[in-house]
Amino acid sequence: MHDTDQIGVVLTGLARYTGTPDDCYFLVWNEWPSFGPDDQTPKVSIPNRDYFLFRGTLADFPDWNSQIEALLDDDDAPTPAFVWSADRAWCVTCDVDPHFATIGGSAAAIDTIVALREVDVVDDDPDQEPPHYR
Repeated sequence: MHDTDQIGVVLTGLARYTGTPDDCYFLVWNEWPSFGPDDQTPKVSIPNRDYFLFRGTLADFPDWNSQIEALLDDDDAPTPAFVWSADRAWCVTCDVDPHFATIGGSAAAIDTIVALREVDVVDDDPDQEPPHYR
């Protein structure tokens, strides 16, 4: 399963936990190979990373790959590094380096995601260091 497919499963599970499923934000790392939207695309900077900001609906996400592939004229669409609802009910982060995503949301939303069988999900303990590549 492609990373974007896995995040799509998670976003489908989170959709009912936001009042703004038609207003979501997506950040894509600006250094993604061959990725370079036009100069009009808004940018967001956080320490050590810059991103392109896209706004859309959760319903847009299943077609994310084909939309970005058409923009890039490439068949390897980047996975968004951050996705969050406009009401900030939840946020999914999947940085370009780690091999895992972190999801923040209500206890009910997290319980729903942990119960998903399509993706490997575990509760995160902030007192433990996240897993590293081996």
